[in-house]
Amino acid sequence: LADSAKYNVWAYNCTFWIGSVPVLWLPVLYKGNEENGFGWQIQAGEDSNWGYYIRTKKTVTLTKYPEIKASLLADYFSDRGPGAGLKFKMRTEKSYSEAFVYVMTDKDSEKTPHARFDIPKERYDAYFSSLLHLTPRLDVRGHIEKISDINFLYDFFRDRYNNDPQPATYVNADYQFDRFIVSGTVRPRI
Repeated sequence: LADSAKYNVWAYNCTFWIGSVPVLWLPVLYKGNEENGFGWQIQAGEDSNWGYYIRTKKTVTLTKYPEIKASLLADYFSDRGPGAGLKFKMRTEKSYSEAFVYVMTDKDSEKTPHARFDIPKERYDAYFSSLLHLTPRLDVRGHIEKISDINFLYDFFRDRYNNDPQPATYVNADYQFDRFIVSGTVRPRI
């Protein structure tokens, strides 16, 4: 349809089949009028620490300005249990902010290799990160993160772990003069 970008699409009681076997049921699918496809990311496979797994992510644009996007994460690991999360991103001309929370009840936290500390059954990660351009010369950045245990990112978000295994909580302000920059940073322990 040439004018399909004018409409939102809602599909109810959706079942996905492989051959004659139903493999995934979703109560509702939503496609916004400016999204390509239904915006679902689905990853499935088998891992020695997770067992069989399926990880899903659905992202929707809530508003155009300020641009706010929300992502819903719904995962299931046969050896570890279910996990769920939300991620919000907001962008304006002078700011960018991101908030994330992911929780799970780990059925088999003993599978975490090389754990020096006890790994709790209730595991989570929550963070808020922001960049503000207060004036053309003054920027303020901040990041607050609380993780249930030292191995959580390693176990479930390996790409984030590889980038920064122990994310710092900080607030930083930079003022740019013509020939130099004055910067201050505070890093409390969370």
